[in-house]
Amino acid sequence: MQAIYQSVFAPRKFWASRAGKAAVNRYGWLFIVLRWVYYSIVFAVFRDYSGSWKPFAPPPLGLSLRVYGSLQSYLSPLFGFFLMSCLAASLWGYLRLRNRHISLFKLLNLLGIAFFLPFVILQPLDILAIVTVGWASQLIIPLHSVVLIWESLAAMLIVHEMLPLNRGDIIAGSVLLMGLWIAVCAALWR
Repeated sequence: MQAIYQSVFAPRKFWASRAGKAAVNRYGWLFIVLRWVYYSIVFAVFRDYSGSWKPFAPPPLGLSLRVYGSLQSYLSPLFGFFLMSCLAASLWGYLRLRNRHISLFKLLNLLGIAFFLPFVILQPLDILAIVTVGWASQLIIPLHSVVLIWESLAAMLIVHEMLPLNRGDIIAGSVLLMGLWIAVCAALWR
């Protein structure tokens, strides 16, 4: 658990620790599964698609809200793995262009960990927002943006500890992660 804490609050210590290296080398993908199975359960059991938790935008691909809700609750784990794999592959490609080499599997594990704790911390705030003001874009978008910046920067600081990067590469990698997350979610996730 200390390694998970370090991944976002002390990224430099994360990679220096035995537990941090074990997470990146072996089981970071489990945190992707946990996060997106949680979404699947929450959407199937609790989400009110036409009330206080109504999506900001209409469902993609011309789907009805009912069909989209069913697909979202059942396919969340697949979507999450798709999204995180896209992030890992794009970061892997960027790092290769910068002549920095790391395995795709390590990047996927690293992202699974760096994108987990901020998500957990965000959940009570999301629930509070839904209960008090509803799924209001004026509140949710800035809050989720801050968390996405935090997750992306934490991931890139861990990558920096693994393979030294310059400040520009850290910023570019963070922007790449955030931009791709936003693009994929804007197209498919509500």
